[in-house]
Amino acid sequence: MPAFVDTCAMRLTHLRVERFRGILNLDWHVPDRLTLPFFEAYFSNVIEGTEFSIEEAEAIVESGAIPDERPEDAHDVLGTFEAVHDLALRAATPATLEELFELLERRHRLVMGGRPDKRPGQFKEKANQAGSYVFVAPPLVEGTLVEGFKRLADLPPGLARELASSSS
Repeated sequence: MPAFVDTCAMRLTHLRVERFRGILNLDWHVPDRLTLPFFEAYFSNVIEGTEFSIEEAEAIVESGAIPDERPEDAHDVLGTFEAVHDLALRAATPATLEELFELLERRHRLVMGGRPDKRPGQFKEKANQAGSYVFVAPPLVEGTLVEGFKRLADLPPGLARELASSSS
C-alpha cells in the first residue's frame, strides 16, 4: 500500500477518536460571509507562491479585473475566491464516486478557469512537490481518491454534525 494511503489511514483513525475543539467557524449566515472566502483564496495562493499584498488581492476580487503585470496569479486568486465563495458548491458533498469526480472537475474548472494552460478540470500530468516532498504521482491520483472515498464509510455518522457544532 503506498505511503500516502497509509498516511490517509492514520488521519482517518485520528478523525474517529479526536473531538474537534471549536476551531472551525462554519456559520455562513453571518452578514460578512465574504471575509473567510477572501482570506482562504488569498492565503491558499500565498502558499503556492503568489505575492500580492492583501490590498492588491482585495482589489482583484472586488473588481474582477486582472492586472496586466501578473495575470496568472490574479486568475488564481479570483478563481479560488469564486470557488470558495459559492455556498452551494462549497457545501456540496458527493454521495457516489461519480459525483466525487464531477465535483472535483467542476471545482477545478472554476479555480483554474483563467489558466487554460493548467488544463482546468483535468488531473495533473506532473506531480506536485513542496521542498523534497513529492505528492501523489499522477497515475495514482484516481486510485487514491477511490480508496479514500471508500474509507469515508468508516467515519462515524456524527462527524458532519461535529464539524458543524464545533464552532459553538
